[in-house]
Amino acid sequence: MELIIGGAYQGKREYILRERGLSVKDIADGAVCSAADFFTHPVIDRLHAFVLRDLPENGMSGLKELIEKTAAANPSVIILCDEIGSGIVPIDPAEREYREAVGNLTRMIAEKAERVVRVHAGIPQVIKGEPNLRILLMRHSITEGNLVKRYIGITDQPLCREGIALVEDNIKAGVYPPVVKVYVSPLSRARETAALIWPNHIPEVTEGFRECDFGHFENRNYLEMEDDPEYQAWIVKGGMSAFPGGDDSEEFIARTVRTFIETTAGRS
Repeated sequence: MELIIGGAYQGKREYILRERGLSVKDIADGAVCSAADFFTHPVIDRLHAFVLRDLPENGMSGLKELIEKTAAANPSVIILCDEIGSGIVPIDPAEREYREAVGNLTRMIAEKAERVVRVHAGIPQVIKGEPNLRILLMRHSITEGNLVKRYIGITDQPLCREGIALVEDNIKAGVYPPVVKVYVSPLSRARETAALIWPNHIPEVTEGFRECDFGHFENRNYLEMEDDPEYQAWIVKGGMSAFPGGDDSEEFIARTVRTFIETTAGRS
């Protein structure tokens, strides 16, 4: 759970859309959303507006129960709320109760949240849980060559129908988390996979992440090479020697590791 607070019109929604690569359809507006939306949407905006609507009917105990259930059912939810506790204490008892409820509820969420950010004039200030770098390493989805067990390295195959369907099913199941930055190899299958999963991000194409060149084995499968002496000699060596006419395995590993370190250096 994450809490984003700040004054009205300070750019909280814009910040989270930009930071996580989300779209407006991912956001439930507290002014109109139902309690069920807390369990299904990645972002709940204007918590203070939801409190104003819900407090008279369900009271503070009902609101606390909702947050408890949200934390269990939707632990990665991001909740946005205006800061409304400053200024002159209202004379109206109902207004005082409302302000107190928002304050108590945001305090409760802050205690549970892994991260709390205050946004002022569009500038975020992390006040809890300064984030560590978290890196998601992902393989591209399926190509036609993958289906028939071919060595698909530098061959630039697009995703096949099954590969696209797999990604779409995973998206519906909520498998992929929001991210801040996307890096891809220059090959079509990697770029297409990223575009399906994170359509609001422009990925950074990184040459150093290009797949291995399988040389004489490229775009062939083991059945086609069972009588190939080069392939049999490579198998005898445990598949760790250089690919005939292609990349050396150790050099390929060194190149991708070097690219990974250079890409992640200084990011937090």
